[in-house]
Amino acid sequence: LRNSSPAAIGFLAISSVITMSAPFFLGKVIDVIYTNPTGELAENLSTLCALLTGIFMFGAAANGIRVYLMQISGQRIVNRLRATIFSSLLKQEVAFFDKTSTGELINRLSSDTALLGRSVTENLSDGLRAAGQASAAIGMMFFVSPKLATFVLTVVPSLAVIAVLYGTYLRKLTRMTQDSLAEATQLAEERIGNLRTVRAFGHELSEMEKYDNKIQYVLQLAKKEAIARAGFFGAVSI
Repeated sequence: LRNSSPAAIGFLAISSVITMSAPFFLGKVIDVIYTNPTGELAENLSTLCALLTGIFMFGAAANGIRVYLMQISGQRIVNRLRATIFSSLLKQEVAFFDKTSTGELINRLSSDTALLGRSVTENLSDGLRAAGQASAAIGMMFFVSPKLATFVLTVVPSLAVIAVLYGTYLRKLTRMTQDSLAEATQLAEERIGNLRTVRAFGHELSEMEKYDNKIQYVLQLAKKEAIARAGFFGAVSI
């Protein structure tokens, strides 16, 4: 992570600068079309298009390398977390395992670590990219029209409030989803581990119903998260 993250942030800065420079380059193309004589237009336009193609290809490569490095960093974080958690579990007292189910521990060791690693890397990368592009866009707006930029920025506080509320609600939903998924995993692990007993008492259908209720609750939470995401991004896009 120490080696990959600075390089990923550097490539992120490069790709963001090139992306935000697209309107400037488009303006240059329009200038070439309208200011060059007919005889020189084709040559100058070809030269400029070749240069822009190289610049945008370089930006695309930088963005691809950024995604690769962040993914590698995320997997390293997940591997370290899993190794640390597993080592910690092996050092726990036996009474700890009497109070905590095996299914829940397995879920924490697999799903929760993957979620945390993804949050630290992908969300951080997306947040930095959004912050960089927003800063560049605000600078461009003030350069073009300070009054219009000031008016647009009056909307930012309300969006910040919406973002805080959305983040709080989403964290709550994520926590509930992970806990519910852990309960479903615990139920499945216990029933599969004691399948002979389940069949001896003929409880296959009732156990299937219990598990189905667990995963249906997880699905309902996922639907709430989807609605929250759709509402937030829809409101921000207005």
